Amino acid sequence: MNVVNLSSTPHLENLLALYRLAQDPAKTKCPELPTLPPRAKGYPTPCLTRPEIQELLIPVVEHGWTVEFKLPEDKTTQSENDEPDCGCGHSSADTPHVRELPFLVRRYRFNSPTGIQEYLSDVRNISNIGENHHYDSYTITSNELALFVQTHSAKKPRHFVGGSTTEWVPTVGITVRDIRYAILLEHLYRLQDTNAVTDPPHTPYTDQLMIDRLLGTP
Repeated sequence: MNVVNLSSTPHLENLLALYRLAQDPAKTKCPELPTLPPRAKGYPTPCLTRPEIQELLIPVVEHGWTVEFKLPEDKTTQSENDEPDCGCGHSSADTPHVRELPFLVRRYRFNSPTGIQEYLSDVRNISNIGENHHYDSYTITSNELALFVQTHSAKKPRHFVGGSTTEWVPTVGITVRDIRYAILLEHLYRLQDTNAVTDPPHTPYTDQLMIDRLLGTP
């Protein structure tokens, strides 16, 4: 079954094949990736907890993704049209802040600009049909595609000193929606034998500062 060209018909059958691969990564070209986690329920979606960062985010980062903190106005890239009911749909938390916001970022290299466009076409099928979640923006430089992913409708807990009360604060962050999306996009890229350029091996990730920033006060 052709799981690469999701733009062909019937695309739903090919999309389901990709999901089956992501649920059993030991049989894929990315055996170290985590198994595709369950879908998040409801909005807003909680940002990743420390155990989720260790279990889900770190393995994704070790496969070439990075966590980058940027000011909202730094997004000088091409954006997707967000659907109102999408997990990345804009909320009241989108009001510009002085603080930098986290993005899950991946830079893929291809053999040609055509390969980039074919890959983006398949990514849009994952976005619109499979996940109802989109990359926030992207840039194309020569034969490199950079994808920026985050959840706009996220929330973080705010704990009160001396008490057990927790308040959930709307924010922009990285959630399990972004992890699922990154895992699917990574498997898709690894299947692009004729278009993708093999990445160098990655070393274990030990950036404690990044983890602390993700878990910081909203």
